[in-house]
Amino acid sequence: MKPNSRLWNFLFFLAATFYLVPGLSFAADQEAEKASSSKIQVDLGATYRFRLENYDNFLFGLTPVKSFTSHAHRFLIDSDIKFGSRLRVFVQLGAYIEDGRKPGPRPFDESEPDFQQIYIEYQLPVQGVTALLRIGRTEMPLGTSKLIGTRDGPNIRLSFDAISLDVTNARGTRFRAFFGRPVLLDRDAFGDETDKTEAIWGVYLTFPEFPVPALAADIYYLGRSEENELYFQGVADETRHSVGFRIYGSTGRFDMDVEALYQFGSFGAGKISAWGMASQFRYLIIPKHQVKIGLRVNSISGDKDASDPNLQTFNALFPNLAYMTEAATLAPANLFAIVPFVEVSPREGLLFLVGLNLVRRNTSGDAIYRAGYFPLVLPGQSTGGGVVADAYLEADWKVSKRLLLSAAFSYGFAGSVVSGAGGKDRRFIKFSATFPF
Repeated sequence: MKPNSRLWNFLFFLAATFYLVPGLSFAADQEAEKASSSKIQVDLGATYRFRLENYDNFLFGLTPVKSFTSHAHRFLIDSDIKFGSRLRVFVQLGAYIEDGRKPGPRPFDESEPDFQQIYIEYQLPVQGVTALLRIGRTEMPLGTSKLIGTRDGPNIRLSFDAISLDVTNARGTRFRAFFGRPVLLDRDAFGDETDKTEAIWGVYLTFPEFPVPALAADIYYLGRSEENELYFQGVADETRHSVGFRIYGSTGRFDMDVEALYQFGSFGAGKISAWGMASQFRYLIIPKHQVKIGLRVNSISGDKDASDPNLQTFNALFPNLAYMTEAATLAPANLFAIVPFVEVSPREGLLFLVGLNLVRRNTSGDAIYRAGYFPLVLPGQSTGGGVVADAYLEADWKVSKRLLLSAAFSYGFAGSVVSGAGGKDRRFIKFSATFPF
């Protein structure tokens, strides 16, 4: 980032500080006056996050960039204004700085000040339900964020220019419908635009007690279109439809979360037929220290034959980049993974997680993809099925309301698919500190 851009962001952070301190007292005064005829409520907030990432053999050494250490700074300030009980206006500004990433910062790593979110929300006068109509730039995480997430790892979170309707009844059954386009990022101040080459739409239903009281269920349809989508098979315009369900819940010491979906549509002149499945099972073995043993099983389809115009490669739409682990190396396509893990929470706000991510490819006819769906290992480059055995350790600590700490370490032992293509073991270290106000 240019020196004048860094000055922009420093001034933004300085303004956020002066904006926040009086804002806290103003929000508190508004809260105290709620009962006495005040119809406008203003809540102000800000967040600073620092994140360090260190890679050795980034992408298993299969690209010219081998190692680097990245330092990222995220500044956010927001105003949440409520006009009576029905109308709400939310404005969130962000500024972002990144140093050290090679060959350079990604589009979502660095930017001068811009709108992260800015929307109007209106509660419709419908009896028996809460119906919210939202229009503007907004984040739209769904479910476990496996298909539409917030992209919280990188500096700039994922947002859409969208319209949505969110309806919830007294039992907690929830209906969401939306149409939107992702935000096309620009590093200049207030240069972000609507990406007119891509669109997302869908319907998402949540049943808090379905099909049995101990379980909840989500059922959804998601559509996405994009120009010039890239896979190993080639580049073409794509329209993809995803139909899926998620069942989750707990009983006693056991909890589970299972999701499956089927995808169809068109890719150029060919047809899409892809699928994905993700599951997690945990059992509490030591209640005093909240020690849980768990198992995740994920399977994601890959293309069978690149010479056939039809496509079987799964696309996770807009997932969090850390879909597999915090190292965010692989994209969810053409993979089968078994992940045994252990969770320990010795006190409230403190969590340790250790696991082993055993990843194989589903088919030798498709590539192994890096995050962003760029081919990393091509078909025919290597034999065998093992991609990586990724041992990882993560820790999250909520020190206070004003400080959240997070750390992660992972070591990826290259499997035959990666090593046969010339790849090596990969090491990753992460540390982040978040200060919300």
